[in-house]
Amino acid sequence: MMTGFRKPKEDKNLTRLTAAVAAAARKEGMKKPLSKGDRYLVIAVIALAAASALLPIVTYLQRVDFNPANKAERKIIDPLDRSEQKTVRRFPSFRPSEQVAPASEVDKTMTGSVMSNGKGLPGAGKGEGEIGDGRGQPFPKPVFALRDVVGGMAMIEDASGYWFVEKGSLLPDGSRLVSIGRGAGTWQLTTSSGDIIDMRR
Repeated sequence: MMTGFRKPKEDKNLTRLTAAVAAAARKEGMKKPLSKGDRYLVIAVIALAAASALLPIVTYLQRVDFNPANKAERKIIDPLDRSEQKTVRRFPSFRPSEQVAPASEVDKTMTGSVMSNGKGLPGAGKGEGEIGDGRGQPFPKPVFALRDVVGGMAMIEDASGYWFVEKGSLLPDGSRLVSIGRGAGTWQLTTSSGDIIDMRR
């Protein structure tokens, strides 16, 4: 008796379940199709996902060197390397005798030797008495020449190279630059010692 009662009940539940599945299938089939904008959006999302997946691969391929032999032959140049740099220093093209007139107060007698009395050679300098000891003899001034004037600054040249000086600058002879001006059709420097240096090319 119990078995016969259960079977009609199971059949009834099965029928209800079948009807529910059929209704769901009909409802699913009646869904509205995607619009044109939605389709474009789906395509864009798929393309973005594909690009994101391919990005690591592309980056790896750009960093991989498939020809290491050529890479080994490349020469690396150090911008701070000065081993092959050629430095040329041009010494002054003039001689002291050509640029500076000999000072009349400078005694050119050699004073490297001394007499037995220890007072030096006769007439070796403007010292005390007839036999001078050279203490009053001035040292010769360093020689420099004016090469150019640019922007209110003068370029001078001495035995050590080229220098830019302006008004008030210390000059190689120990004096200071007083003024830069033109005279006799050329540039001239006036020093604190009263010397006037003409420009020479």
